[in-house]
Amino acid sequence: MREARWFFFAALLAAVLLIAAVSFDALTAVDVPPDVAVGYGVWRDNGCIGCHTLYGQGGPYAPDLTHIYVQRGEGYLREFLVN
Repeated sequence: MREARWFFFAALLAAVLLIAAVSFDALTAVDVPPDVAVGYGVWRDNGCIGCHTLYGQGGPYAPDLTHIYVQRGEGYLREFLVN
C-alpha cells in the first residue's frame, strides 16, 4: 500500500511538472508591433483603463475596446481621437 501511495504522488508530481512545462510557452512575452504598443500606452496613460476593457484588462463600466477597429473602422476612430 505504501508503494502505491509513493507511485501516485510521483505520477501526480510528474503530471504537474508536465503541465507547467507545456503552459510555460503561453507565458512568454510576445513581440507586438510598435503601433499596438503605442495604442496600449494611450489607453493606459489617458485613464481609459479605468472604465474600458481591452483584451480582458481594465474596467467593466464602458464599452469593450478589444474589437473596436473592426466594429467601427479607421475613419470613425481617427475622427473620434482627433476631435
